[in-house]
Amino acid sequence: MKGRLTVLGTSSAISTLTRNPSAQHLELNGSNILLDCGEATQMRLIRKGIKLPQIKMLLVSHLHPDHYLGIPGMLSTMSLQGRKTELIIICHSDLKKIIDVQVEFAYIHIAYPIKYIFLDSYPELTEIYQDDSITICAIDLDHRLPCCGFIVAETKKPYKIDKDKILNNTTLTKEMYDDLREGRDCKGHNFQDYTVPNSAATRYAYITDTLYLPLIAEKLKHLSIDWLYHESTYLHNLQEKAKEYHHTTAVQAGEFAKIAKVKNLLLGHFSSRYSDEDLDKMVVEAKTQFTGHVQLASEETQILI
Repeated sequence: MKGRLTVLGTSSAISTLTRNPSAQHLELNGSNILLDCGEATQMRLIRKGIKLPQIKMLLVSHLHPDHYLGIPGMLSTMSLQGRKTELIIICHSDLKKIIDVQVEFAYIHIAYPIKYIFLDSYPELTEIYQDDSITICAIDLDHRLPCCGFIVAETKKPYKIDKDKILNNTTLTKEMYDDLREGRDCKGHNFQDYTVPNSAATRYAYITDTLYLPLIAEKLKHLSIDWLYHESTYLHNLQEKAKEYHHTTAVQAGEFAKIAKVKNLLLGHFSSRYSDEDLDKMVVEAKTQFTGHVQLASEETQILI
């Protein structure tokens, strides 16, 4: 298994009896990441058996309450559970002010370090974080306040040494193997003569709360994205309302997926005007544009990616 996505919340601003505010948990290449954190996210994590200390970082797309209100309580719970390891929060800088006020006036004790990485404006796809496990890029969306989409990918994998090609070759040292794995020629040896490419890196795109942006889809199409989560707040007969509130319809989400050449499309962030039964129409509409796999994000569903 390369990765697992657990959907924790699929509603837009107003929750329903069966749909909670935005939140997703992504486990990829050994890293545990929380994408947005609406109200009561920690309760849904507990129900799915995802332990809070395992979460390495939190990505917050923007500062509408349905995307961050679950954070203060979760930070407090992590502290009460004895967390000592660093938590990374990637967000717009005003979120830190909100958290600091909660910590001060609610007397919340945070017993572990928090490292903030503040989002800026990213007209182009921009790398904002990388370690040995994952690489995260951000790009500006078009909402009613600053909002970013994220691409989370496995960090580029090294080449594999082809054992048959190095058989009985006594001129290669361990240090040279390291160069070859990184795709570097060394001491007259061409790395391609001794290696084979590793499997392609898994990539997950998270695009929420935005107008339909085909120009961004164009920027993503070279990435070979495995799964795209794209907001689908309205059916297409409400495209004018979607435009007014800077959201996207199911048809437009399908168009975005088609242009971006993704493999799979996951629809979410549904308006409370729709019943659960209505949501099947979202898939039908998206499929009028996108011929790949289309799936509804549903509460606490897990998807292997």
